[in-house]
Amino acid sequence: FPAIHQAVPYVGINQLHNGAPPVKGAGVIVGILDNELDFYHPNFRTAAGDTRILYFWDQELVPQGAESGPPVHPVLPDFLVSGTSYGVEYDRVAIDLELDRLKPYEQEGHGTLVAGMAVGNGLNDLGQPSGNIGAAPLADIVFVRYKPPDPILPLAESTFIADAFAYVFARATVSGRPCVVNLSNSDNQGPHDGTTLGEQFLDNLLLAPGRAITLAAGNANGSGEHATASVTYGGSTDLVLSY
Repeated sequence: FPAIHQAVPYVGINQLHNGAPPVKGAGVIVGILDNELDFYHPNFRTAAGDTRILYFWDQELVPQGAESGPPVHPVLPDFLVSGTSYGVEYDRVAIDLELDRLKPYEQEGHGTLVAGMAVGNGLNDLGQPSGNIGAAPLADIVFVRYKPPDPILPLAESTFIADAFAYVFARATVSGRPCVVNLSNSDNQGPHDGTTLGEQFLDNLLLAPGRAITLAAGNANGSGEHATASVTYGGSTDLVLSY
């Protein structure tokens, strides 16, 4: 259920919003890796109606006309695992031009919901205060619509996911600003102990200062996809897989 008005005080973020001085994400870049984003929505605009999205990289689009994917090294340092740019990148100027065309809101979905919780300014579809203010309502946004990975492989091993994380941090590095990147998606594959190549890749991205990563805790606690057991030292136990 959409309960951001309960979640923000539950974790104490409202104390930051109401502090002296208030802490609302100003000067910070928040990266969102997800599916579609309703970038027309007032929730992601400034008081003047301009976009708060610095860059939008859609990994699935094929460039048309003058469009292109993100620049490669040295303009944007070392973010491509695959080494070749792909998809289409839009900057703030291009997005503002699109907003001027006054297209209807048409991208409701998971990415819009997640971005609203992370950086929403609290405005509804009509531009009126809704009371549902996100965690960092003054932060700027870098959004990546990532390519769906192979469904039989762990999400953490996806090259597209690795590229997306590295891209947002590279954009933040070029701008000289701190950055937090969120991925509210995953699966139950792999050991979840930090030893996979994907997990090590993310850890290495955090070696630079001013960076943070947030990941979804998971929605599958009631789906029967987990197993637990107690094992004595030197002993063994059986776990039964039913499908």
